[in-house]
Amino acid sequence: MTHHLSGNGPFSCAIMAWDHQLLSDAGLHATGFSPPLLAVNTLQVIPHIPGAFKQSFTDTHSAILWHHGLPAPITRHRMLEQLLWLSQLGVRYSVQHSESVTDNVRELLVNNLHKSFTAAEVAEKLMMNEVMLRRRLAGENCVLRNLMIDVRMTHALRLLQCTDLAISHIAHQVGYESGSRFAERFRKRFGFAPTAIRGHLRPLSSPALLTIDNI
Repeated sequence: MTHHLSGNGPFSCAIMAWDHQLLSDAGLHATGFSPPLLAVNTLQVIPHIPGAFKQSFTDTHSAILWHHGLPAPITRHRMLEQLLWLSQLGVRYSVQHSESVTDNVRELLVNNLHKSFTAAEVAEKLMMNEVMLRRRLAGENCVLRNLMIDVRMTHALRLLQCTDLAISHIAHQVGYESGSRFAERFRKRFGFAPTAIRGHLRPLSSPALLTIDNI
């Protein structure tokens, strides 16, 4: 996937993510919508996006990003509207179970970012013993500790880029009570401090690219 600047102005990319419950709820409202547990990890291009869908996406994204005070039920309704549009445009989801232990561990960690798992706890969740877990991860060139850090820091980076949450709050969300410890881990992972990202948030124009992300 490549990003190309047009001659009409700056490029922007807007991302919206849905939780499993929203995806299941959409299945109650759309004939033929396949409610998933996991979305297929492929990029689906929509060649011609209707203007009404673009406007709906932009309004919903802006309302969430800039905290326009929408009640939670209205926000969920708007999120559902995006899924119904995608269904109308032929975008489908299906259940997909990964055979990769790394992916299975990553999914566990993503859904429990605040929790500091031990290797034994991760192994128990995946219904295997700790020795087998480490052996399987090593076979996939992965170390559990590094995977934990990567999952947390990647999520923190997304929150720094896409929200105006305080850095201390983001640190707490990804399992760090100490802001300085979080900043140290973040700098080691990405090569710059969390504060380097702030100050660059500004309202988005109509997104040049629609990215569907179900993480």
